[in-house]
Amino acid sequence: MRALVAVTFAVAVVAVPRAAQDPEVAALLNAGNEYLTSYARRASGVSMDETYTISEVSSGRMSVPLRLFSEIVLVNVNGRLHPLRDLTAVSGAKVKEGGGRIVPLLASPTQAGWQQAQQYAAAIFQYYPELLAQMNDPLLALHLIQPAQHGKFTYRVDGKKKVNNVAVVGLRFEETRGELTKYIMSTRGNGYLTGRLWMDPATGTVHQSEIWLESRVETARSNVTYAFHKDLDLWLPSKTSENYDQRPTPEGMINRGEGGYVARQSFEVNSTYAKPRHTPIDLTKMR
Repeated sequence: MRALVAVTFAVAVVAVPRAAQDPEVAALLNAGNEYLTSYARRASGVSMDETYTISEVSSGRMSVPLRLFSEIVLVNVNGRLHPLRDLTAVSGAKVKEGGGRIVPLLASPTQAGWQQAQQYAAAIFQYYPELLAQMNDPLLALHLIQPAQHGKFTYRVDGKKKVNNVAVVGLRFEETRGELTKYIMSTRGNGYLTGRLWMDPATGTVHQSEIWLESRVETARSNVTYAFHKDLDLWLPSKTSENYDQRPTPEGMINRGEGGYVARQSFEVNSTYAKPRHTPIDLTKMR
């Protein structure tokens, strides 16, 4: 089972990033972090219906897609929103007792309830290829501009455009690279991250995110678009478009551990999010 998310609450001391020497970048980082601090608190407990479609395209021909239907619940853990999925159906076949179980466990959180919620969420990972399991967080890019990451990334302004009829600025982030650096995703090929957040510079609101992972043997690309939900007063993911490629090692095959070796694998993934609702979840009140 995937490792459980530890819950601790402490004050972190972080250094001012080198990127802050650029006033425009510093302003974007400040606006973004003020927005994300509030966003993590207000969005904790939001649940949505997720349709997650995985198509293997390794041979150049589209396979029969695998469709995973889940209730995805956003939970604030130490200032970062984590998605917990409760699988409800697989390619149309309902999962016994799946769906709707996580929110009731965490509305009045206990240690036992938190552990149980994560066990429910771990069940979906059996359906994910390795790289997807590490990258399938639609909010991942948001956390890469938070203060705890500033020493690991460099930032710069990269483009302007309109998204959702709002003038946004691209804040590009790049994981600082080094010959012996262990990158934060800890993928099989030690892939490093780059990407871009399209932000409203006045409010720090994120309207779109792009994230890329690259290593000698793997590539991942993810684009997430957001939509505004007036009843919740929140911008939430509305859809994602993703591509994954796991390439052979120098030995010619991909090591799959106990499962042996397989050839190159490529996947196209699309997901949509619908029917957002909100039951506040505050893990600081965990008993």
